[in-house]
Amino acid sequence: MIGARGRGLPFAGAVGLCVFLLGFALPACTPPPLRPKAANPFADPQNLSVERLAELVEDKDPEIRAQAAYHLRGQGSDPAAAVLLIGGLQDSHAEVRAAAASSIEALGDGTHLKSAAPALVKALSDSSPKVRSMAALALGKIQSPEGPAALVLLLKDQDRMARWAASVALGKSGAAGVPELSRALWDKDPLVRLGALQALSFMGKDAVAAVPSLAQKLSDEDPSVRAAACGALASVGEGAAEAALPALGKLAGDGEPSVRLAAVRSLPRLAHAGFTAEAVALLKRFLSDKSPEVRAAAQEGLGSLPSR
Repeated sequence: MIGARGRGLPFAGAVGLCVFLLGFALPACTPPPLRPKAANPFADPQNLSVERLAELVEDKDPEIRAQAAYHLRGQGSDPAAAVLLIGGLQDSHAEVRAAAASSIEALGDGTHLKSAAPALVKALSDSSPKVRSMAALALGKIQSPEGPAALVLLLKDQDRMARWAASVALGKSGAAGVPELSRALWDKDPLVRLGALQALSFMGKDAVAAVPSLAQKLSDEDPSVRAAACGALASVGEGAAEAALPALGKLAGDGEPSVRLAAVRSLPRLAHAGFTAEAVALLKRFLSDKSPEVRAAAQEGLGSLPSR
């Protein structure tokens, strides 16, 4: 159980890209199942003070403890909530540990949560993949000094959700995380490759060293990965334009409309990085695309450029 004992990722929007493209959902992003209303101690939100939740996290029922850990995210300004959540990471029940990690991730911008870092690093070795995944996202959110090295190790986890979470979380580590994320682009699972692309896209120009690998991902076997690689290259900006533009032009023949659309939407961003003439020439190639949406995006992109 949780005792009153006394670190970490649009990053929650983090998640949106992979969920939208592949239909995967984050573990522990919703509260555990509720008891019938009559016996539900969480039915009255006005009664959920830190003091009341501190009582509930000691309940003998793991469902109640998990609910309490989840609802502690509503008490983020109170340092006592951090103490309770750190304790929750050591609970005997995996759902409680996952809920505690999820709440730390949700509250991760608070400086009082930095003290959770050691417990989160330990949780990366938890027997539950859900706990490992949520702990990784929380560790990325609170950005502790010990976080990146621990997350790199998790990139070798057998569970794909844990590897995905480690990739996403490393997006907060800056240029230091680029080498490991570049390697993660070659993971056997497309979900993990998408996580690495999301993280590199978040880094923007700091991910310039990954440009060669990003350009290669434009020919990935998975269309979602190809589309995400377009956006990541555009996020790097000027440092990616020279390598990215020829590769993006080749996507005019891609069989997936979503990939061609992603390429078209990336071109204006690279044009503004100093490659207007090259981007204009490529956008004009997409004006005859068989997809109305791609043609419209190409026309819109051309209209946004200072000179045609």
